[in-house]
Parts: sequence; structure tokens; C-alpha cells
Amino acid sequence: MLYLEYKKRDLSAELHICAKGGHGFGMRKEGKPINDWPQRCAEWMNSLGFLNPK
Repeated sequence: MLYLEYKKRDLSAELHICAKGGHGFGMRKEGKPINDWPQRCAEWMNSLGFLNPK
């Protein structure tokens, strides 16, 4: 619902749904798609100008 509200208001938003995860998912490299979420988040934040490019 949050994602849909952002889109209604023409705000930047992305929605990624992963089939598997769990507590602390993405913090350990286990070769699952969910493990890439911190990088995807950083890319999104950088595209909005929230992070300095490295």
C-alpha cells in the first residue's frame, strides 16, 4: 500500500519482492537474490542524490 501511495503522488519508489529471506536477510552472503538488497538500496538512494558517488 505504501508503494502504491508513492506512485499515486508521483514519488520515487521501487518495490522488490523476494521469495526467500528471514531475520537478518541480506546481511550475509548466501548467494540468494535477497543478499543484494543493500546494494540496490544504495543505488536507489544515490540516484536521488542522497549519497555521494564513490
